[in-house]
Amino acid sequence: MKIVVIQGENTNDSFKRLIHIETVAKQKNWQITKINEESLLKEILISPSLFKTESLYIMENPKKLKKGDILWLAKNAENLKGNMIIFEKGILSISFLKYFGKNIKVEEYKLQNNIFKFLESFYPSSKTCINYLHQVIENEPIEFIFLLLSGHLKNLYLVKCEPSAIPFASWRVKKLEYQAEKFTLNKLKRIIKLMAEIDIKAKTSKSSLIDSLDLLIASELE
Repeated sequence: MKIVVIQGENTNDSFKRLIHIETVAKQKNWQITKINEESLLKEILISPSLFKTESLYIMENPKKLKKGDILWLAKNAENLKGNMIIFEKGILSISFLKYFGKNIKVEEYKLQNNIFKFLESFYPSSKTCINYLHQVIENEPIEFIFLLLSGHLKNLYLVKCEPSAIPFASWRVKKLEYQAEKFTLNKLKRIIKLMAEIDIKAKTSKSSLIDSLDLLIASELE
């Protein structure tokens, strides 16, 4: 079995890659099977296909699968037929990838540096946040940037309240803690609430995301 891992924080690009592979497989009339934490992995991969065609298995959220199933897959991959995409929205641990040794190909989609600069500049009294925002949306969809910011704010809230719940490397947790110290807990709660309101209004076409984010930064950070 050929196994390709598609991962990375740039979920916009990684998802496009997944869709492209799935589209090509459909054009070739491959049998496509989705695998999740509720799937019976062994039965799915061992059962013969009803059609004499290539098979594509798409495993999303691999961290939610049982460790025993992952170890079984890693051990038996060479003897299984078909192709598998392991899709992870974040980054899989090195220990997870080591299970498979050299039997996998890893494609990682990273965020641009200016996206990190924007996220890290989002704090009270920031003088660069709006500038970075308008730089990143020149190349990335505003919806994607809004999604990243929402997740980043939730991480800042978690690291302020319960740092042990953050499943990141220690160096990254320290960076989050440093940024979170610039907010009061009430300020973070308020901004997260405002972000949720902006999201609802944008989805109902009552306001534009970029205008709303500009206003949020100007009123809450500057």
